[in-house]
Amino acid sequence: MTSAKPIDDLARRLSERLPADRLSRPGDPSYSETTTLWNGAVTSRPALAVRAPHGLNVAAGTAGAMGMAGLSLGAEAGTSVW
Repeated sequence: MTSAKPIDDLARRLSERLPADRLSRPGDPSYSETTTLWNGAVTSRPALAVRAPHGLNVAAGTAGAMGMAGLSLGAEAGTSVW
């Protein structure tokens, strides 16, 4: 379990790198939509989610999380391009 402080630090770092609508945490209006997975068997949810529509947002999120002790980083691709 991670403490609130590393998550708060990461949220601050990411908010400096990303548009405000790209970052969501539990309690935010966009959190549920952002963290909904297609696999209904997965019940865990992240402490912080980044909506990354292109590689620059992925890079910013990854760079912000690197070096944060006690945090794990995961990525999920959940969009379709038609």
